Amino acid sequence: MIEVKKGKDYLNLFENISELSRYVNRERKPGRCNSSDEEDYGFYGTKNFNEALELLKYGDEKLYEKVKEERAKIKIDNLLGKASNKRVYFNNVCGYIPNVPNYLIGSPLSMIDMKKVESSQRIVNIFLNIRVCGGVDANDVIKIGTKYLSVIDLIEKSGYRCNLYSGVANASGYTDRHSCLMTRIKTDREPLNIKKICFAVANPSMQRRIKFRWQEVNDDSHDFSHDGYGGPENQSYIEELLERELGEKFIIWNYESNNKSKPIEEIVKDLKNYGININI
Repeated sequence: MIEVKKGKDYLNLFENISELSRYVNRERKPGRCNSSDEEDYGFYGTKNFNEALELLKYGDEKLYEKVKEERAKIKIDNLLGKASNKRVYFNNVCGYIPNVPNYLIGSPLSMIDMKKVESSQRIVNIFLNIRVCGGVDANDVIKIGTKYLSVIDLIEKSGYRCNLYSGVANASGYTDRHSCLMTRIKTDREPLNIKKICFAVANPSMQRRIKFRWQEVNDDSHDFSHDGYGGPENQSYIEELLERELGEKFIIWNYESNNKSKPIEEIVKDLKNYGININI
């Protein structure tokens, strides 16, 4: 775990889901709110904190089915097909298709072979900031999360490798403090396992229970639960904070209500600002 406290900035980075799970599964600090335990399935997306914790650790099967349905609606398979790694065909002494002209002239390179060419092996760091206001419906969070999962799928199938982080970064309009909870949910060495990470990306309880519980058990003397809910955080501010404290550049995607969220084509187009080119 990495903890950074500088001025009005507070950053808490967990190396993986297991580390985050152990941290939030502790006794609440005296005097802290108990928002993570409130009952409102429509708002939280789970019945209670214990259910949310189990889904975070072991995967959310019901949500995974919903994510698959949403991916079918945006026809992601068509986009993925266009973004696949390129195939290069060449003459070789062995292969799977005969090159008849070369065979007739006695050339040893009388077979056509094929190899995949990776378009890039660049490592990309992405932070999904699941920060939405209280008025955003739980189903909207699922749709937004599915959209970003689909873009990440496109990026990896285009040859890039992703370190993927999920969490909540928000700014308080009351105290001018900035708090950032981050957890790495996929390393660049792992394939994208949507069933395993969909809770941390598309379940509103990632913010509305896990982040709340983090506020309630946090060792810092400041009670972040009094800083307001879902306060917007500037994307460039988070980028500068992470680059300064972690020494890495990040792509930041801030969640909004679904009607404000960009379509996939526009999100992919914006990736060019980070030197990532995907043709769809």
